[in-house]
Amino acid sequence: MREFKQTGCPVQTQETAGLLLEYLDRRLDPSVAIGVERHIAACEDCQRVVSAQRAVWDALDTWQPGQISSDFNERLFARLEAEKAKPGWFASIRNFVESNFSMRAAIPAAVACTLFVGVFAFRASNLTGGVETMTEPTVDVEQAEATLADIDALQQLGVSQSVDEVSSKQAL
Repeated sequence: MREFKQTGCPVQTQETAGLLLEYLDRRLDPSVAIGVERHIAACEDCQRVVSAQRAVWDALDTWQPGQISSDFNERLFARLEAEKAKPGWFASIRNFVESNFSMRAAIPAAVACTLFVGVFAFRASNLTGGVETMTEPTVDVEQAEATLADIDALQQLGVSQSVDEVSSKQAL
């Protein structure tokens, strides 16, 4: 036998979310139902949920389906067969393309597009001469002088071997 433990509002906690529906469906043990009733009396959120759920169930209890015609089944099955006979979406697209575009027009259009792209690419390569131009790197004189002064200072401190290697690499 379960007991209703106040671990949180059934509306706000995942663990007890179905508790209100079980209460409304009268599937709870009497001791648990009493605890849930006490909680509902004190909790406005649960009162709203319970009243809304009761309204839905009352509406479903009073709902009466309308009368269907005597030929309903025949019309339903006829419509289902008509839907089965329709071509699928791929066939519909293929039929549209085949009926609106002929191959006689497609081939010249493809050739014209290819020529257009070819001419555009040829002209674009002629505008730049077809060859990328290389620019010589510029040397900042002040930066070079500062670097040489730093190398001299390092050589005076006795780090000459590694400085000579660096200067020979920079000269390349």
